Amino acid sequence: MAVLALVFGLLALFLFGILFGPVAIVLGALAGSRGSKMGWWGMGLGIAAVTFSLAACGIAMASCGALGALAG
Repeated sequence: MAVLALVFGLLALFLFGILFGPVAIVLGALAGSRGSKMGWWGMGLGIAAVTFSLAACGIAMASCGALGALAG
């Protein structure tokens, strides 16, 4: 399970972070609770991927003016 968390975490950093990130977080938490350090690394990669994906979406929306239109 820890290896899967790492794989999904790495995939999430480069592809579809908002999709693969939560999978890595859940698998990493499960593996980490069983004593695996690789599980915690997978969870950390998943958290980083989701954070970067959301930040990139926010930056993209701000650059095209979508947030300004929503604010009023």
